[in-house]
Amino acid sequence: MESDEEALKQIDGIGDVVASNIYNFFRKEKNRDIILKLKEHGIRMEVQEDVEKDSEIEIVSEIFKDKIFVLTGNFSKPKKEIEKEIIANGGTVKSSITKDTNIVIYEKETSSKYKKAEKLGIERITEEEYNNMLIK
Repeated sequence: MESDEEALKQIDGIGDVVASNIYNFFRKEKNRDIILKLKEHGIRMEVQEDVEKDSEIEIVSEIFKDKIFVLTGNFSKPKKEIEKEIIANGGTVKSSITKDTNIVIYEKETSSKYKKAEKLGIERITEEEYNNMLIK
């Protein structure tokens, strides 16, 4: 089991404390049972690959320079494609909303991210509105 904790420490962004917390969490049968129940009820637990590093994407414009985007919902094209477009146009994509977020691209006004953005006064746009921004 010690090697499992050491293996976690080798993952980029995971230090001693986080590795220890993850390791200890999964050692408890109660926690493993909860995860199984969540999966049985359709909760998906998948690791998402990071968007390519900004330096690996060719910048084609700066229309989104200094803009931080968050995506919520399903779109007509894969989220990864939208994320790459944003980066290629000078923007940044984050997975969660903070006070620094500038624009939330949403599918439904009922999503928790949409509601949080609304509460914080962050601009919210649909995929169609986003696509129109790209065309300008």
